[in-house]
Amino acid sequence: MPDNRVLNTPFPYRDELAEIVFFREFGHDVIEEILSLAKPLSLPAGKIVFCHGSPYQNVLHIIRSGTAHQVWPNGRTIEKRFGDVLGLAGYLDNNPYVSTVTTVDDCEFLLLPAKELRRLETRHDSVSDTMDRIIAKRIHGCIAETMDVAPLSSLSVSDAMKSPLVSCKPDTLLRDAFVSMRKRGVGSVAIVDNADDVLGLLTGPGLCEAILEKGISREGKVSSIGYQRPCEIPESASLRQAEHLQEREDVKYLIVTRKKKPVGILSQTDILRAIAAVSPPLLAEIARAQDFISLHRLYDRLPRFTADTRNWNRSITGAIRVLNEAHQAILRRCIALTIRKFVEQGEGAPPGPFALLILGSGGRNEMLLTPDQDNAIILADEVTRDASARKWFANFTDSLNRRMADVGYALCPGEIMARNPAWRKGLSDWRRQFDHIIHYPTPKAARWSTIALDFKFLYGDETLLSGLRQEIVEKLRENPRLLRMMVEDDAEGRPPLGLFDRLITTTVDGKKHRIDLKRGALRIVADAARVYAWREDIDANNTVDRFRGLSQQGVLGREFAKTILAAYEALLDLYLEQRVQEAIAGKMESKLLDYDLLNPHEQELLRISLRAVKRLQERLQGDFEVGGIW
Repeated sequence: MPDNRVLNTPFPYRDELAEIVFFREFGHDVIEEILSLAKPLSLPAGKIVFCHGSPYQNVLHIIRSGTAHQVWPNGRTIEKRFGDVLGLAGYLDNNPYVSTVTTVDDCEFLLLPAKELRRLETRHDSVSDTMDRIIAKRIHGCIAETMDVAPLSSLSVSDAMKSPLVSCKPDTLLRDAFVSMRKRGVGSVAIVDNADDVLGLLTGPGLCEAILEKGISREGKVSSIGYQRPCEIPESASLRQAEHLQEREDVKYLIVTRKKKPVGILSQTDILRAIAAVSPPLLAEIARAQDFISLHRLYDRLPRFTADTRNWNRSITGAIRVLNEAHQAILRRCIALTIRKFVEQGEGAPPGPFALLILGSGGRNEMLLTPDQDNAIILADEVTRDASARKWFANFTDSLNRRMADVGYALCPGEIMARNPAWRKGLSDWRRQFDHIIHYPTPKAARWSTIALDFKFLYGDETLLSGLRQEIVEKLRENPRLLRMMVEDDAEGRPPLGLFDRLITTTVDGKKHRIDLKRGALRIVADAARVYAWREDIDANNTVDRFRGLSQQGVLGREFAKTILAAYEALLDLYLEQRVQEAIAGKMESKLLDYDLLNPHEQELLRISLRAVKRLQERLQGDFEVGGIW
């Protein structure tokens, strides 16, 4: 049993806490508060700090001195030393401990009450940012563990790396290093010592910055400038693992090793080239399709196409972007074939300018495997004044929506389609509708806006959209009440977390342990990105692009945005994996996540990621002064 006796050990000084990574970003006032809340603990060698499966003690253990071993049920062991924080998994989800920690020698700990730390999070940005970094690190760690548990049958690092490794010594002249890069056609060189151990990487941009911006002489030595720390990956690893490592460590280059010896280098560009070399010709086949039956057959190949794209090491958001290119190519070809059919049947060509729009998830480039239709059409004003032209477009859009359904895109149950007169209007009518909704918002208008404000051009005359987006931005800036109502609408959904952030599952049609991940997480993230982006004039539709823009403009902290994106991508990956496997197996697609199909690492990843979504929703409601639901 754990022996958690609080003994009379020397209490840490503020300077000591500042040396611990966990506290490094905290201000003096926060440190003083922590000192008033924390308690010291001393344990002799061989004592258990906490056990796997035991209830969470509502406290963080921070090692002040000594060494401890953390052991997981699968036998994985990590040595913990000064500054390491223990018990974070329990802090994040209040679940029982997932590992066992035992002291190796005499250890001193600092005990920080979880309840008090959560209060500090709400009052101090530095504490909140630290927790965001920890959550993001844990999410990335769970993803890495999942990749190791279920290795992908895909391209490996050795398929894309450049070899042999181009290297130089620390005393190499900068001029010579540049010549070596240019001669070998590489963007970086490894800095090695006399034993050929890699000390770091000198990149082309780093070299230019040193010479052009810092004024370091070209005759200076490589050791005179800073270079990127080495980040290694085995040549047998998959390119997907390499992409993840680059993202997690925020580096562009990886040292490739064979039996722990450097043999090559891998850049982000190398990965993209390798993937492009084996990408399937599906888009070309779509462009050549001559009838709707052929398009339907291509649509039916999308699940396998998606599985292959993921196995070719694209990140989940990259895979979804590729999938959306295919979806939109099919939709555009469907439009072109419908127009051709109209001409062949004597109905004539379009009688005036028009712009077909894709809305909702399609407008965000986030359609998954079986999206239904969300579309609209903008007609030139002169078209709406001509009765025969209006009739042509009414017949055309009705035929188009039916043809899209034949191809595989189900009719929208809510009739959010171009055949509906409410979604088929002249440009001036669309402008008036946006103006009215923004000036006189209602809950119904707010829900309408969650679809309409993700509009994207799909086919026709794109100039009809010119200036429309900026008009909406300016009206929302003058009258932001609609955005607040959109946040209130979002508040009707919540992550499936109960008391103490415990996961909540449901039983549907006799099937237990199901989770509505779309409504309880993915939609919440997309809704938040949309509202923030329109308020801050971020010209992007995709959820990931919106969060990156918000981070770059300083609207959301860098660490907070990184945490949310890591959680969003992890949840997307978990959700899409089950949908793809169902589709390939020919099963009827479920909209719910089956918790029982997740391995332990994926289950932990799910809980941590949902906690991050909850933090986002709380932040959104606070920023827009909407009453909390927690």
